[in-house]
Amino acid sequence: MYAVGFFTEQGSGCTRDELEANKWYTQAAELGDERAKRRLETLRIVNNRYIDSLDKSNTNKKKNKKGSPTREKSSSKDEKDCIIM
Repeated sequence: MYAVGFFTEQGSGCTRDELEANKWYTQAAELGDERAKRRLETLRIVNNRYIDSLDKSNTNKKKNKKGSPTREKSSSKDEKDCIIM
């Protein structure tokens, strides 16, 4: 079950599906697989950090009076803004 979860998470030999992988990891963990327990804990930590970073990003946007993300001013007049499309 752990292996199926791992391959599903990675998309190795199947379509990548993190939610489906989580189901397999959970089943394996419930049966005592230590690797699955560690993987679920790692995923929980990563997801919490991601959510925290989104919260901080939204807080910074709210602090900006115009509602747009804040930008640091260029230290040199020759530098141009880079626009990524």
